[in-house]
Amino acid sequence: MRIAIIKLSSLGDIAFAMLALQFIKTNSNHVEIDWIIDDQFSQVMHKHPDINRVISLRLREAKRTKSISLFLKELLKLRNLKKYDKVIDAQGLLKSAIVASFVKAESRIGFCKNSIREKIASFIYDQHVSIGYEKNSITRNLKVILDPLGISFNRNEILNRSPYLFSNSKMTLPKEKYFVIIIGGTWKSRIYPKENILKFLKMFENEKFFIVWHTAEEKRMATWLEKNALNASKSKKMSIQQLILFIKGAAGLVGNDTGPTHIAWSLNIPSITIFGPTPATRTFKTKKNITISSNTKIDPFKFKKDDFSIQSIPPIKIADKFVKLMGSNK
Repeated sequence: MRIAIIKLSSLGDIAFAMLALQFIKTNSNHVEIDWIIDDQFSQVMHKHPDINRVISLRLREAKRTKSISLFLKELLKLRNLKKYDKVIDAQGLLKSAIVASFVKAESRIGFCKNSIREKIASFIYDQHVSIGYEKNSITRNLKVILDPLGISFNRNEILNRSPYLFSNSKMTLPKEKYFVIIIGGTWKSRIYPKENILKFLKMFENEKFFIVWHTAEEKRMATWLEKNALNASKSKKMSIQQLILFIKGAAGLVGNDTGPTHIAWSLNIPSITIFGPTPATRTFKTKKNITISSNTKIDPFKFKKDDFSIQSIPPIKIADKFVKLMGSNK
């Protein structure tokens, strides 16, 4: 059987969806899997043994440059692919459904209209998968990919997953034990304040922390933390492949609800994810991966970007969780 999985973005969502690959290969060695992804995130799939081919599309670039010609050019590339038995849209957006419509397949599969925010996307699919939009993101990803293949899964199988991201980076890692702090976020309201991070860092002056950054604003924040905390160092800017290797080598990670934080979950690295205007159901709690949330009411269909409740989470609360988590994972 030949299948194509569509999960274009973003980094964390792609990493969560990739868990499905080990379930597929455990149940069948006769499935050929191609993955369609936005070019910006394609590095996360590098060297993955369960993927036959990664098909990257420059759709975000087309959106950023407002280039309709580039958008159409990228879609037309899909016409040259061999016909699949199934194409599964694990994204559930109109954009990803349009991508699915350009792929030749016996059957196109995706979420039903009541399971996604952009309901119009469901009309492109021949077969539908039903699961509440408010449900856990990892469970949703697994269900939409595995249900059409007749593969079941349960909580224990998720808890006992194997690490499933890979890196060929030759970057040299620190020799001493270190922890990672992820300071970025898609919106400002998803970012834990640097002043609170500093308070947290000062509670663990005997530990070494690296502040990982990506944007210019995050670099300024990392520089400020490095200047004000003796146990913190600003990392260099890293590619996705370098980031995977760096997180894999860490003793643990603390970060906002964002892609690099969720890489730790995919690698079975102890982590604390801080949630404000987004629900903690975006990830799956385990003994190694825990969450801390603000006391805010969240509509899963409409997140409030002006909800800065993450700022109300006291650093001591994160510190207490950090001590318990890292102590239990020695």
